[in-house]
Amino acid sequence: MAYGTDIAYWWTHGTQDFRCSGGSFDGRGMRPGEVSTWRCADEDTRADQTTTYVGDEEVVVEGRAVPARHTKWVTQFRGATVGTATVDDWFDVGTGLVLREQRNIGLKVGSPFVGDVTYIDVSSYDLESTAPAR
Repeated sequence: MAYGTDIAYWWTHGTQDFRCSGGSFDGRGMRPGEVSTWRCADEDTRADQTTTYVGDEEVVVEGRAVPARHTKWVTQFRGATVGTATVDDWFDVGTGLVLREQRNIGLKVGSPFVGDVTYIDVSSYDLESTAPAR
């Protein structure tokens, strides 16, 4: 598996292209309560991942209860990026679509212009519709 990020702020452009050994963010193939751990890395940051399949829940989208797989994944960053990201996701059981996401992220990244920069993201996202407007 691979994933990447691209964040730019305060004259710091941080692109990470992680390569991973195993793991899953969506908990597909896991049982409720099961935990999966794995490691991802790029040239200067290591990301130790832990995903917990919290359980089966329902998320209301457009007034309709949609069966969802709730996972919580925690990433501990070390190296050029330091900090922790904790993300709860609710995936549509049938399609894998993210129905809801809650983030609590605190990272520190070095900038050649202003020294260490702290990135904080405390946010929540809810899907408004399962049918795209065209």
